[in-house]
Amino acid sequence: MQGQKKRDQKGAWKKVAPCLYQYQSNGVYYAVARRAGKLIRKSLEVTEKEAAKRKLRDYLNELENSAPDAHKVRLDDYMKEFLLGRTGKSKTMKRYQQMVTEVVKSWPGGSRQALRKVDLSQCTQWLSKWNGKVAQYNHARQWLAAFFDFAVANKKLTRSPMENRKLVKAMRRPKVIRNAPTPEEFDAILAEVRAQPFTDHADDSGDVLEFMGRAGVGQAETSGLKHEHISLEEGTIKLFRVKTQSSFQIPIFPKLHPLLKKLKKTNPEALPSDKVFKISDPKKALATACKRLKLPSFSPRSLRRMFVIRALKRRVAVKTISKWQGHQDGGVLILKTYSETIDQEAHQEDANLLG
Repeated sequence: MQGQKKRDQKGAWKKVAPCLYQYQSNGVYYAVARRAGKLIRKSLEVTEKEAAKRKLRDYLNELENSAPDAHKVRLDDYMKEFLLGRTGKSKTMKRYQQMVTEVVKSWPGGSRQALRKVDLSQCTQWLSKWNGKVAQYNHARQWLAAFFDFAVANKKLTRSPMENRKLVKAMRRPKVIRNAPTPEEFDAILAEVRAQPFTDHADDSGDVLEFMGRAGVGQAETSGLKHEHISLEEGTIKLFRVKTQSSFQIPIFPKLHPLLKKLKKTNPEALPSDKVFKISDPKKALATACKRLKLPSFSPRSLRRMFVIRALKRRVAVKTISKWQGHQDGGVLILKTYSETIDQEAHQEDANLLG
């Protein structure tokens, strides 16, 4: 009985041309080739002979350009090998390891399958685990794309199942409404921070927060500020934007001038190379003040946003604000981020024309 079954199975295949066979029961053509001593059979997914010949030619070319051991490589093993070549901070490496763990645990069809058998549907099905979780989804998508590109570069795959990125689009983050304190709330926060009992650096924290809000700069720029960067005579401050690794300059704004004069007066022996602020991270002091005043949980970035909104409301040109922020896009990011504020001011200006 078993011998009859084998003969029936053998008879179901018809050789049409070298390396090309047709399965008689459904008419589908298959490529059959030997690679590194192993017989490989692959469906060409067509029932027309000429189309099968074209697909066979492409497939044999792919085989010719692939590594001899490509058919032996398994998804989980090669993903672990890919992980060994990654570098980054401990947090980044931990996230990479989590990706591999998730693949091993939940890959559709199992992670022990041959790497060459992975297709786009498996990728999209696995990524659906993070539907609704934008950051995690995009990290996972980026990881998969990099992994398959790595496999292609090392000839373990002839093409990436995610080569058409348009079919696996990145998720867009929902538009976040970022809050910012009003000028009155900002003044109240500074007073609350400086009045904190049981601490010997309340005034230092207040100075840092005041500088951020009055100058419209972030924590990274503030923490690297030195006395030599400030020129009260010229009325300028030189800053370094860490994010873009570029220098930029801002004027000493009228509301910022008293703070800088105070800092110079209280530190007469400071060297030009000394840092201006003793506190580099005022988040805790800011959070405590907001809690005491029953205000929203403002962050140092909220103070920068407050500055930009105030400048827009005072009709400062977007291009100028952009330069003050250390941007090099001529105001594109400001227009995109603060479009609601700009539109609101424009509507109010139009309404005022009506009297």
